[in-house]
Order: sequence, then structure tokens, then C-alpha cells
Amino acid sequence: MIYAVDDTEWSYDGPTGPDHWPRLWPSCDGTSQSPIDVATAAAVPGSGTVMPHLQPTPWRLTHEGHALRLTPLGSAGHVALDGVAFELRQAHFHTPSEHHLDGAVFDAEMHLVCQRASGETAVIAVFLKQGASCATLSRALDGLPDGGLPRESPAVDLGRLLPPAGHAYRYAGSLTTPPCTEGVQWTVFGDPVTASPGQIGAIHRFCGANARPVQPVNGRPMEVLSPR
Repeated sequence: MIYAVDDTEWSYDGPTGPDHWPRLWPSCDGTSQSPIDVATAAAVPGSGTVMPHLQPTPWRLTHEGHALRLTPLGSAGHVALDGVAFELRQAHFHTPSEHHLDGAVFDAEMHLVCQRASGETAVIAVFLKQGASCATLSRALDGLPDGGLPRESPAVDLGRLLPPAGHAYRYAGSLTTPPCTEGVQWTVFGDPVTASPGQIGAIHRFCGANARPVQPVNGRPMEVLSPR
């Protein structure tokens, strides 16, 4: 499928695929690109904190360009990173996972995109793997796969999709789609959340294969944050 940014076409394969993004957007050839393969052994202990302060709100479910997207219809709350609040602006999905964990690839990955009024962006990444059904995901994706888009879900607290414990990995990266803007603060949870085969299939039906290949780390430091 072909998408566009400022009338410039791009895709996940072929002559407008990821290998060609740097030609179309020089910013996609930066030294701090995302996603990456999170090498847990290389992570150093960090003193930072990730504290979700999310709340239930209805969501509008759409397919906007490259991904299945959830946009809050009210305040979804915020995530505090080192005590600084980033408001949750939207969530979307990639299949398979964009980040890898010690070389492992997961069935899907959810991104919670958070921003400050100043424009700073932070993204929380959660891996999804096939297993038991997830009740929160069922509510958020209400009606899929049979229902069409766009549609609205009942009030859902996406904070319930964040792993209740376990380590998280923080690094400086970029958006994973063109124009691949850098300066994004990434937090990748190491423990995956389970979702049923039907839930994973519904996400894949609307997303397709929409994962950018992992990018060079280029010596970037990575912190591992203690369980919250």
C-alpha cells in the first residue's frame, strides 16, 4: 500500500520502501533512528521513572495512513517521565513488532504517542504476543474484525495495557515513519502483553505488514528502568 507525506509517496516495500526513505527524506538517514533491537545486556541502570496517569475515555478507531489508530475523544491522561507530564495524544499498532528485544520479534507492537505543549514527543512501546485474550484490547478495538472503520469504542483506560511490572528500556530515537524526525524519547517495555489470535489477526487485517526494519544503534546509550 502507498502512503504520502506532503504529497511524497512512501510504502513498506518496493521502490518507495524503507531502504529508499533516506532518498525521499534525508532525516530518515540520521544517526538516532528508530526502531532498534533492544540489547538488554548493553543497557545501564537508570534513575529515571515512567509513571502512567492515564484515565478512561472513549476512543475513535480509524485507519489513518499506515496504521490502525486510536484517538481519544476526551482527556486520556498523561505519562510522567522523570516527573514531567506528557499528554497521551494517540495510540497505534504495528505488525509485526518494530522494536526487537535481544533479536526476538513479537506479533505486534502498540505505540502510545505522548506530547508536551512545547512539542516534545515521547513514545511508550508495548509488545503484544499471541496468548490469552486481553479484555482491555477487546474494548479498545470494539467490533473488530467484523466492524468497519471509522468507529467509536466505549471508555477505555489504555494504561491497563501497560505491563504491571518488569523493566523498561529508554533511549533517544525518532519517529518510525517518514519524515523519521529525531528527538523522540522512547520507552520500550520488556514484558509483552498477551492478546488472542483473533485480536492479533484483527490488528493485522487493518495494519498489514507495517514495521520499519531495525536501525543501527550507533553507540546510543540505553537505560534500563526499574519496575514501577
